[in-house]
Amino acid sequence: MKKTGYLTFGAVMSALAVVTMLMSYVPTLTYSIPALAGMFIMVVVIEIGPKWALFSYISAAIVSMLVAEPEAALFFVLLFGCYPIIKVYLERIKLKPVAYICKLLIFNAAVVLIFFVFMKLMGVETDFGGVEKYVIAGVWVLANAVFLVYDYAVKSVSNWYFYKLHSRVSKMIKR
Repeated sequence: MKKTGYLTFGAVMSALAVVTMLMSYVPTLTYSIPALAGMFIMVVVIEIGPKWALFSYISAAIVSMLVAEPEAALFFVLLFGCYPIIKVYLERIKLKPVAYICKLLIFNAAVVLIFFVFMKLMGVETDFGGVEKYVIAGVWVLANAVFLVYDYAVKSVSNWYFYKLHSRVSKMIKR
């Protein structure tokens, strides 16, 4: 495929990610919509590689920051949009425990950064009546467990995509 074809395919997937991010204004979808939008970046990784997926991610991230709900946009920009690209390299680590530790470190760094942005820069305050540290610790543990489920889901969805849709999509884009 020519570079213009790569660019076009990446742009279409970026546009689909941005359109998906527009649904982030539904309050119950703040965290799941960025994860879903990241799947379009995963398709770019599978079809034309991580380098082109990076361009798709950057363009989708910029537009998402302008049009999506701010917290969801931060989750897309700092975690779910770039994770399918990062995951390609993390899966190459031969020692699985080391790979999972790296994945959790990336997740926790992103969450801390998002927390910092919302709590410190945007002036959002938490008041849990003295049990704040226990609530945060509980949510933190639960969030890490959910992230591991998400990581497994990304792998499962990418395998499903590759075996069920890849041949059709690659014919359409004349790979």
